[in-house]
This record gives sequence, structure tokens and C-alpha cells, in this order.
Amino acid sequence: ERTVLNIIYMINWLFICYCKSWIDTGMLLKPERDRVTITCKSNDAYSYFHWYRQGPRMPLSYLLSITSSQNVTKEGLTAEYLDTSQRSRLHLPSSLLQDSGTYFCGVIAQQFRKSETHNQSLTDSEA
Repeated sequence: ERTVLNIIYMINWLFICYCKSWIDTGMLLKPERDRVTITCKSNDAYSYFHWYRQGPRMPLSYLLSITSSQNVTKEGLTAEYLDTSQRSRLHLPSSLLQDSGTYFCGVIAQQFRKSETHNQSLTDSEA
């Protein structure tokens, strides 16, 4: 029997200097061992993307960072920096129950030195 993972995503952009924010929320259900891709978008080119995960009832933990067009792989996760320089994708090639949680993407745009915060949840649910 395969466990179904419930992915809740929230895009949460926070412009610290400009005091603007907006949130978009949603949910995805994925069977365990399915590939999961989370996309982080920035309004500015030449961004630095930092990925984090917060598991259920767990503290926030750093996953990896990407700052150029070269993919970064760490502990089975791969971050992709897309050609537009405004997006990054985090790939979980084979999702497991322990991958459940809220995924955050911190963005620092070189151009204007503003910060943006994005998050997406991946939580477990019963099939």
C-alpha cells in the first residue's frame, strides 16, 4: 500500500523594504515515491535562491542554495536555476514520508537587494 503525500503550497512574497506582501495557497496530493517539483519565482533577475524545509512539529532546516545556472544536489534534493534568472525549482526525485513539511524559498535579488520569502508544504495524509 502506497502512502499519499499531501502537498500544501503557499507562495508568500515579502518585500521588507517596500512593505508589500501577497500569499497564494494551494494543495497537492502525491503518492509516496513520486517525483515532486516546487517552483520559486522572483520578480527580479540575478536572484539568489535559498531552500528550507520545516517538517511537522519540527524547526526550520536549511536544505541548499543556488546562485547560478549550474544545478545543485544535496542529500537527494536537486535545485535548478532556470535560464530566466527569476525562477528556481527544487526537485524531490522520490518523495518519502519524511519529506513531509513546508518548503520555503528565500530569494535575494541582487538588483534591488530586496528579500522575498516563498513556501510550499508537503505533508502526509492517509490514503
